[in-house]
Amino acid sequence: MKGHTAVFLGMTGCCLLAALSTGGQLYWLLFLVLALMAALAWASALWAWATLRVSHALGIDRVARDQDISLRFTLGHRGLLPVAPVLVSFWVPDADKILFLRVLVRPGRPVQTDAPFYCPHVGVFPVGVVCCEVRDVFGLFTLRRQTGLNALSVTVVPGTFQVRPLQFAPGDSGNDAMARATDDASSPADVRAYQEGDELKRVHWKLSMRKREIMVRRFEEPARPDALILMDCAPPAQDPEDAYTLRDALCETAASVAAAQLAQGNPVRMPLLSAQACDVACDSAAELPFVLDALAQVPFDGTDRFERVLLLETRRLRRTGGTVVITSRMDATIADMLLRIRRMGPRTRLYLAHRQPIDQQIETLLVSLEKHDIEVETLSLVVPEPALY
Repeated sequence: MKGHTAVFLGMTGCCLLAALSTGGQLYWLLFLVLALMAALAWASALWAWATLRVSHALGIDRVARDQDISLRFTLGHRGLLPVAPVLVSFWVPDADKILFLRVLVRPGRPVQTDAPFYCPHVGVFPVGVVCCEVRDVFGLFTLRRQTGLNALSVTVVPGTFQVRPLQFAPGDSGNDAMARATDDASSPADVRAYQEGDELKRVHWKLSMRKREIMVRRFEEPARPDALILMDCAPPAQDPEDAYTLRDALCETAASVAAAQLAQGNPVRMPLLSAQACDVACDSAAELPFVLDALAQVPFDGTDRFERVLLLETRRLRRTGGTVVITSRMDATIADMLLRIRRMGPRTRLYLAHRQPIDQQIETLLVSLEKHDIEVETLSLVVPEPALY
C-alpha cells in the first residue's frame, strides 16, 4: 500500500470515528465524501484493469546497430470511468533493459502508438509490451497486469567499416592464384580423349590400350585459398555494459573483414565456436547478410579457451591464404599460437579490442608479434553513456 493511500484511508477512518463519537453532521459528510472517492477510485481502476486489451507488432525485425526500430502497440479498455495514464513496461533492444512509458487511454477509445527504440548493441533481443499498471485518477489504487503477449524478436546486425585489404601468403594472389594452380594429382575426377598439348604424365595407359585410343585423366581443380576469420566467442567481460561493447567491437570487426574479402571475390570461412557451434562459409558478396545474421546470433558463451580454438583450427591452414584473429584477450599462450599459425604459412592479422590504457605486458607481446611479421591492429573501446529514451 502506498503512503498517500494509507493516509487517505486513515483520514476516512478518523472521520468515521469522529462521526460516531460526536454525531456531528460535518464529520458524517466528510466521511461519506471520502468513502465515495475511495469507492469510485477502486471501481474505476478495477474496471479498466479487467477490460484492458493490449497488442503489439514490429514493422521490421532486422536492423543495423545504432539505428532505431519502431514498435506499434495498441492499448484500450472498456471502462466507463476515467483512470490515470496507464504505465506500460517494454522490453527494449538494449541489453535486456526495460523501458516505462505512460499512455493516456480514454474509456472506449483504444490508443495506437508507435514507440521508437534505439538499438545500441549487436544481438538478438526480445521486444514488446511486458505488463501494464492501471491507476485511478486520485492515485489511491494501482493494479498491475501481465499482458500475456509473446515477446517479439529483433535481430540487430553489426555494421561494417573500412579495413585494410588482407594480404595472402607468398605465391597466392587472392583472385587469380588458384586459376593458375596445377591440378590436384591425388583427386582424379574423370577421363577424356587426348587433346594436343596434354602432358604425357596424364595419360591413362591401361585404359588407352583397352580402348585403342589415347585417354588422359582429368583432375579436380584445387579449392581456392580462403580467408579464415577466427573470432573469440567466449564471454568477453564481467560487467554487462563492458561485455556488450566488446561484443559489438568483435562482431563489427569480423563483419568488416568478411565484407572486404567478399567484395574482392575471396571465399571466407568463419567458425563461430560458442556452446552451439556454427561454421559460416560464403563465396560472394551477395552472401554477406548471412554472415551478419550469424554474427548477431552468437551468444558469446563459448567454454573452450581461445588458444585451444586456435589450435583446433590449424587443420584449415593447408588451403588458407590469410588468417584473421579477433579477440579481446592477449597473453603469452595466445601469442605463441599466433606465431605457430604464421610459421605454417598463411599471412596473419590480429585485431585486439581493449580498454584504454593498454597494459604494458600486452604492449610488449604485440611488439614481439609485429617483429615476427604478424599484422597487429588495436581497437580502443569507449563505453557509451546510458541511452535516454
